[in-house]
Amino acid sequence: MAGFVLEYLGYFPKTQTFFSFNGCSFVVEATDRKRIKQLKVSNDKKN
Repeated sequence: MAGFVLEYLGYFPKTQTFFSFNGCSFVVEATDRKRIKQLKVSNDKKN
């Protein structure tokens, strides 16, 4: 997942960076110097 985030954003995100892709929301919840440690993914589509 981290590779996808880095490729999509084009930069290393800070904590609380938010973006949407293909009906899903992503929030970077934790990072350290060169690693995304926690990523929250939620489905935005309603059934």
